[in-house]
Amino acid sequence: VTGFSALYARKLIFPLLGISDADPFWYRMLIWLVTIFPIYNILLLAYGALFGQWSFFWGFVKKTMGRFRRSEKPS
Repeated sequence: VTGFSALYARKLIFPLLGISDADPFWYRMLIWLVTIFPIYNILLLAYGALFGQWSFFWGFVKKTMGRFRRSEKPS
């Protein structure tokens, strides 16, 4: 459900931003990461709350977002 909703959001947001299939792939991917990826996580939490699974999906989102943090090397 979340993936389909994120796909629908992409179909709405990309034309509003002027993004089309003619734009380079790297540009579309950058815009996707900045816009659709956060929307996906918000939708995931919303659906998790709706279906009574907030704590599971909150842990999943925290783990996913933690992968994007810069890891500090031990001294």
